[in-house]
Amino acid sequence: MATIVRGNRRSVLKGKTHKMYSIVNKYISKDWFKSTMKAKTRGNNYVVYNNSGKLSGFAVMGKNMGGATYIYLIGARQGKGYGTQLLKQIILNARRRGLKHVLLEPTEDRVRAWYRRFGFKNVSNNLMALNLERTSVS
Repeated sequence: MATIVRGNRRSVLKGKTHKMYSIVNKYISKDWFKSTMKAKTRGNNYVVYNNSGKLSGFAVMGKNMGGATYIYLIGARQGKGYGTQLLKQIILNARRRGLKHVLLEPTEDRVRAWYRRFGFKNVSNNLMALNLERTSVS
């Protein structure tokens, strides 16, 4: 079982950007990653550590607005369940805070299919949403 830590970027992500980018560099450009990490609209973030204490995943979140939270990026070492644990924790925390939606813009079809397994639906060509009032994640 992994350890998931939630906090602001200065606490949970400080000094980890190089390791974070190494997890997602096959899928996104370095420029996009850098601009996302500097975005002023970022909120609290998540990191996942494996049993050995190694960074194994992360989520870059936007600030909560209008009853919704926004996922900028989830990156996790594939095949170990870190991304699944991370997304479930994000959804659980959003519910606990009384939010109504989780929003994101997936970059690839394989990622869209993964989010659909959690109940996310297409809202437009680029935007997916999870209605927290209508779904449950176990």
